[in-house]
Amino acid sequence: MLRMSESKGNRGGFLTTLAAGVICQALAFVNGMLTARALGEVGRGELGTVLLWPSLFATIGELGLSDAAAYGASRRDAPLRGLWRAAIAAGFVQGAAACTILFFALPLFLGGGGAHLVSPARIFGFYLLAAFPTLNVMGALKGAGYLRGYNLIPVSRALLLATSIAGLWALGMAEVGSVTVAYTASYFAVFAVAAAVSGFSIGRRGSTGPLPFGELGHYGIRSYLGRVLLMLGRQADTVVGAWLLGVGAYGQYLVARAMPAGVMLVGEAVAVAAFPAVARDQEEGAGFGSAARYVRLALLGCAMCSAALAALAPWAVPAIFGANFAPAGSICQILCAAALPAAASAIVSAELRAFGRPGLASAAECSGMVCLAAATIPFVRCWGSHGLALATLAAAAVQLLVLMFCMARMTKSLGMLCLPEAGDFRWAWRMLSRRLRPGSCGS
Repeated sequence: MLRMSESKGNRGGFLTTLAAGVICQALAFVNGMLTARALGEVGRGELGTVLLWPSLFATIGELGLSDAAAYGASRRDAPLRGLWRAAIAAGFVQGAAACTILFFALPLFLGGGGAHLVSPARIFGFYLLAAFPTLNVMGALKGAGYLRGYNLIPVSRALLLATSIAGLWALGMAEVGSVTVAYTASYFAVFAVAAAVSGFSIGRRGSTGPLPFGELGHYGIRSYLGRVLLMLGRQADTVVGAWLLGVGAYGQYLVARAMPAGVMLVGEAVAVAAFPAVARDQEEGAGFGSAARYVRLALLGCAMCSAALAALAPWAVPAIFGANFAPAGSICQILCAAALPAAASAIVSAELRAFGRPGLASAAECSGMVCLAAATIPFVRCWGSHGLALATLAAAAVQLLVLMFCMARMTKSLGMLCLPEAGDFRWAWRMLSRRLRPGSCGS
């Protein structure tokens, strides 16, 4: 039986991932502010439509391979060199297939009033050639515990993109087409970073095989449905908004989504740090103690972040993005509330996958999609953009409840997941205070 790697790379993983998330979110704020001010409501809505469909193809075409790479790399005797090569090769195949299908499908999605956006959407579609291999090697880095290298990749992309958009804005050249080219180029540049970082970290270590394709494929297939549902759940509101809202209202909604991402980055940082630690504890028979602590502390942290951002939203949104985006402030408050259950869902879902139960996570995540599908159209008809935000809140809450029920059945106690314990903060302080030993492989 394959055993979990004892890499210490998860030490300090939360701080590293949270710091990377804060940097990425700050740069995304800069990008959002510049594009919103340069393009206005209509232009921001058009840019969102251009980026939407290729992003959906990236979600659907992921096939669970990044999760499988993470799961395979987390094993003690994992053939890291062979896994790294297979991850890149599979990513290129995924990207070529998805890019080809998207090229011919875009006129169907953007027909009628959106026909003028087909060409920029096709340009952005080429990013899939770089996105899939990047995601796969990031999965391998996460599973092997090389969280510093893992986090360097999204930070590099955010920095490259922010620099490009700031340059376009300073030159007065920020329009939908040029911003689309900047987005596309940033993904190819970051693939070069990902290949270099992963090649140095894991591409030169371990053996080249044989790879456990049967086990990894089985895991990837079970994880795929949940991964697709989780990612589609995060994007479903933008898909519905593109169809049901006018271009200007859609631009308002996209701006309102910017601040709640601060709550999500806390949840995703915990999820990334928890995956290798929980998987190792599970294999070593350490029980559910650390998994429950991650959930309890993350719920508290996300709740505090959500409340703070919701309080700031009414004046912060127009101050940052421009006075014509003032209506987005109240939408942002609803989405900040929705970000709390969404962030917690990401953590619980990651832990279920770490326990080797991706099927449970997948089944639970279906509930959120069903709720969103049922609530969106009537809510949007009644309250417009605010209704879309309320439907997102309802779907996130239902998904979290079902995930917590699944987790509670494993831990035999719902209170274990929700009620803080006396030792939680001491445990969190010790975890955050740790530093990697000199020469640790988990850098």
